[in-house]
Amino acid sequence: RGGVVSLATTIAKAVGRTPRDKRRPLLQVDDPREVLESLAEVRNPMYEEIADVIVKTDDQSAKVVANQIIEQLGF
Repeated sequence: RGGVVSLATTIAKAVGRTPRDKRRPLLQVDDPREVLESLAEVRNPMYEEIADVIVKTDDQSAKVVANQIIEQLGF
């Protein structure tokens, strides 16, 4: 019915994007990098297994990422 898109980023970028985001309770700790590394270790293999498309978002604008998704899904 649809496709699964995984948006991939480095831990460093994720830490940089989320320092003041209060909507992410798991990251409201002294060392959010440690939490993100732990989550990535568990989650990334599952994301990679089910994803039809994996798009790296580091240093990409939302528009560029959206266009890559559209292109890779063949729309």
